[in-house]
Amino acid sequence: MSIGSCVVDTSSLSVAELSAVRIDGDLRVCAGAFVPLDEPDLPGTRALSVRSIAPAGPLVVEHLSAAWVHGLVSRPPALARFAVSITERGRFKPPLPFHLREVVIDESEVCAIAGVPVTSPERTCIDLLRDDERADVEVVAIVGECARVAMVCVDGLAARLNASFRLPRKALAHRRLAMLRDAWAAGA
Repeated sequence: MSIGSCVVDTSSLSVAELSAVRIDGDLRVCAGAFVPLDEPDLPGTRALSVRSIAPAGPLVVEHLSAAWVHGLVSRPPALARFAVSITERGRFKPPLPFHLREVVIDESEVCAIAGVPVTSPERTCIDLLRDDERADVEVVAIVGECARVAMVCVDGLAARLNASFRLPRKALAHRRLAMLRDAWAAGA
């Protein structure tokens, strides 16, 4: 049985059998999941691949995992990232094979890709802009790609940041948006 039309899980084949099929060249590993070799690398395939490693529940693919699903980065992060609404606090107990964070998230900040909840491109950008563990150049490149590919408006991101009260690392996000505008003005 498969998780989606393109992601194969261990309900029909053991991990050893799936690994053997991969070695034979019929499957590839995609974000920790097994996918047929001829399956196109599309957002739906990526979303189902990421979601396959997590238990059922109200998890939303977020951060760099969402950026990968949206096609903004070329590889998924080593550790998949999920968000869960703060109303679901305590439902998932460590240790987990993925990064999980409790967040305040509105339905308008989530889109479904192949039935998998993923943070919208705008929410993904806001989360990355505020991430103080990522290098400025990396974040600016991802947000710039999002503006180009997903038509996310940089002025709209700034307005969302300004409208948010008590938002951690808001100044960092604005500084990075300024860096992006400067890079565009310089023709980079």
